[in-house]
Amino acid sequence: MGSIPPSQEERRWIQGALRCMFRSLVPTSLEALTRAFREWRLPANAAIVKQAAPIATGPGLCVLLSGVVDVIHCQRGETQGEKVCTYDRRGQCFGEIELFFDSPLGQGYGRKSHWATTATRTPATLWTISRSSLRAFVPGASAQGTV
Repeated sequence: MGSIPPSQEERRWIQGALRCMFRSLVPTSLEALTRAFREWRLPANAAIVKQAAPIATGPGLCVLLSGVVDVIHCQRGETQGEKVCTYDRRGQCFGEIELFFDSPLGQGYGRKSHWATTATRTPATLWTISRSSLRAFVPGASAQGTV
């Protein structure tokens, strides 16, 4: 992953992708959140997360800039996975649901591993923010164990 924050133009479309997800954030907080994203360039056929890997191994919230990303789930006992979703449009987000898991026991969220493999079909560029960075920007998220 890169270390340079997004440009003003890149921040504009990242904010557009996140606005509905984080409606409660004031504009200055949304701007700060957007600045924390980092670019990740991946070749074709690269795994972003692998099915059954611990939730903590994921990159966090991802926003697609370019390329095609598939989500492939393999049923227990099966050897062939089935494509269940494709991300192929700039601004599509994924990885947000995984941010809600891996919370302390007793809070209703039990999944500790990735449900499917997420991988690039073509070379792809993503903007990502880690779970820990995201928690710093979303008020009360760490205390509630929800992000």
